[in-house]
Amino acid sequence: MIENGLVKVEQTVKEAAEKIEDEKERTVLECILDGERIGMIAHHVGLSWQKVNEIKRKILKKMAWEIYCDGIT
Repeated sequence: MIENGLVKVEQTVKEAAEKIEDEKERTVLECILDGERIGMIAHHVGLSWQKVNEIKRKILKKMAWEIYCDGIT
């Protein structure tokens, strides 16, 4: 029962992640999903850790919108 719920959540997150189209956002998301720390991600993409945190917030906002608000309109 719990496994089915987790599989559904995982699928929903994957679908929301696929909607991220900006190249930098996609790179940051992939690094986050790989378990990299913000400092390493910043070094990888050549940005400050503050900018990476800003991008992360944008990603989370977009994904939350896709997951929770998709059928509201």
